[in-house]
Amino acid sequence: LFVSARSSNQIVSLIVTTLICGVFYLLGSDTLTSFMGNRGSEILRLLGSGSRFTSITRGVIDHCLGDAAVRNMLVLQERGWITTTLTEVKNRADFILFVGTDAVSRYPRFFERYVWNESSLFLEKNAPRHIAYLGARLNTRAGTSPAGTPPLSVNAPTEDLAAYLSLVLAMLKGDEPRPQSVSRRKLAQLQSLADRLRGATYAVVVWAPGDLDIPHGELIVEAAADVVRELNREGRAAGLSLAGDLGTASFMNVCAWQSGFPLRVSYAGGFPEYDPFNYATRRLLQRKQADALLWVASYGVEPPVPETKCPTIVLGGPRSAVDADVFIPVGTPGVDHPGNLFRTDSVVSLPLKAVRESPLPSAATVLHRIIEALPA
Repeated sequence: LFVSARSSNQIVSLIVTTLICGVFYLLGSDTLTSFMGNRGSEILRLLGSGSRFTSITRGVIDHCLGDAAVRNMLVLQERGWITTTLTEVKNRADFILFVGTDAVSRYPRFFERYVWNESSLFLEKNAPRHIAYLGARLNTRAGTSPAGTPPLSVNAPTEDLAAYLSLVLAMLKGDEPRPQSVSRRKLAQLQSLADRLRGATYAVVVWAPGDLDIPHGELIVEAAADVVRELNREGRAAGLSLAGDLGTASFMNVCAWQSGFPLRVSYAGGFPEYDPFNYATRRLLQRKQADALLWVASYGVEPPVPETKCPTIVLGGPRSAVDADVFIPVGTPGVDHPGNLFRTDSVVSLPLKAVRESPLPSAATVLHRIIEALPA
């Protein structure tokens, strides 16, 4: 209409309109956006119409705890780290530092199975094992040894953990930092923590990505990895990321071996495209770049389904009270049907057995039926 109003010749109007539409199509197509950076390609997709056509078959895979998992993965991708396993913690660690997590809030039997265990392959019987916490509002009761030895606890807000770990790192290097924003008492606690880390035969620094879900939380993980790296100059130390919440470790591993990338992968172009920022679920929904949401929640109702105006399909437990356009009840792996789940240290794939008879199908069964019903 705009072009026709400016020309009395219909043929000219048609040609000009076709050219303008072609330009807008190319602006948002992969042919042009592939030459731009993340920010530039995002702007072109918003302006162009080409991205609207590819979005008809666009599918993005993400996890409900993707924000925390991505921050954790960024450290591994950019800096690398030295990590250990639950078995090594059980059999070798004589000093364990928990950063921003108490472990038991997410993994209630962690201390029972891996810390205060009665036998160990390499630690001498009744050998002392020491626990320390760095964080705020942590449940430190489990850190008290069977002999009654209390843990070392340094109170620190989550947003300050990276700075406190940097102070510990400086102390490990022999420096004497004196920041004005930190009290002498706090510095003395951090120095005691650094001394215990240095004196340990096998120190382990533990963090849980789900407990560090704040903006730039990857800086905390990066600082923890730096402490571990410094300790390995003259001794032995390792990190341990507890990332098994709601199948996060399983999701990351399956996504990696199927696509070659961790989470947040798009298959819009017929091949896996990795972008941990632009393919975040919350971002796609807020920018109205998604026209449907398939939410699989076979482990429970937390976290809740994101609020969105686009059609929502939920596969969840029968007691899930969700507002969805389509709700399909499914069973829970390891309860209603068999399955497999990666352990929280992402080392072992554990088989799950059904513990009760249930008429509920698995989420995988429902998804396969949906795929079969889709047009070829």
